[in-house]
Amino acid sequence: MKKSFWILLVITCTCFAYCSPRIQHTTDETSMAIDFIKQAMAEKMSGKEFILSGKPRNMEEFTCLENLMEDTAGFSAAERRQIRKQVSHPGITAWTGDMFPQARILNADTIKAAFMERDKSWPYFHKQYGKSYYQVSVPIFLRNNTLCLFYTDYNCGPLCGQGAWVLYKKTGDKWESIKTFCRWIS
Repeated sequence: MKKSFWILLVITCTCFAYCSPRIQHTTDETSMAIDFIKQAMAEKMSGKEFILSGKPRNMEEFTCLENLMEDTAGFSAAERRQIRKQVSHPGITAWTGDMFPQARILNADTIKAAFMERDKSWPYFHKQYGKSYYQVSVPIFLRNNTLCLFYTDYNCGPLCGQGAWVLYKKTGDKWESIKTFCRWIS
C-alpha cells in the first residue's frame, strides 16, 4: 500500500513539474493573441456596436488555405507546417467578454440560429443583434513572434461582407500589415 502511495506521489509531482510550464506558455500565447487582435482591429473595435462571434473562425473549411500555402517565397516549409498545425489545433476555442470588454460577444450558436431561415436571416439578425458581426481566427505567430498571420471577416448582409488573411510584421511595438491573401468581397 505504501509503495503504491509513493509511486502515485512521484507520478503526480512529475506531471505537475512538466505540465505547469506548458500551461503558462498557453496563457502567454493567449495574452499575446488578445493583444495582437486588439491592436490589429483597434479602429473597428472603437465603434459603438462591435459584435464579435464568440467562436474563433475555423480556417480548415477554406480552400484559400491551400493558396496561401503555395506562397513558397514567403513561408519556409517549416513555417507552412506550423501554419497547418495551428489552423488544425488553434489553442483558443472561444472569445469572451473578459478578453474583449469593448466588444459584444455573440455565441456562435446564436449566430447560426439567426440564419436558420434563409429568407428572414439578415432582417432578423439586424433587428435582434445589430448591423454586422466579425469573425476572427486565432493569430498564428511566426519567426519569434515578429510575423503574424491573421484572418478576419466582416458580415453585414447577403451581399455585404469581406474577409482576408493578412500577414503582419512587428516593427517596434506596432504591427503593420505587409501582405494580403485570399481577399473576398460580396
